Amino acid sequence: MLTITPTDQNRVDIEMQGSITKEEMQNFLQELHQVAANMEHGHMVFNVSDFHWPSLGAIGFELTHIGAFFKAYKHFERIAVLCDKTWVRKVSDWEGHLLSWVEIKGFTLDERELAIHWLEHGDAEQAA
Repeated sequence: MLTITPTDQNRVDIEMQGSITKEEMQNFLQELHQVAANMEHGHMVFNVSDFHWPSLGAIGFELTHIGAFFKAYKHFERIAVLCDKTWVRKVSDWEGHLLSWVEIKGFTLDERELAIHWLEHGDAEQAA
């Protein structure tokens, strides 16, 4: 399940639970474009709980539409990924180094307040 909830004009919260199907990934991309279109220097809280690998169809859709995902992500300057799986947080940090226009930082599920502080103020040292 992927749900998108705009919290204000500058932030969106995304919840990912369980395995994601191709159809859910398609709907997610469409919703993300709609929400991101009105944002500039936006922030995202990406909450990953009960992680399961996406279906092969979802992975294939994401790979074949990577340009569309990048276009939507260009509206964001910071993305906080909350997950209790260490490797997901490390991959998030790594992605943040690859995408020059957006900062991505991983946090545990218990560090939500710290993640939001980082989104709003960009205090990398304090949010480390």
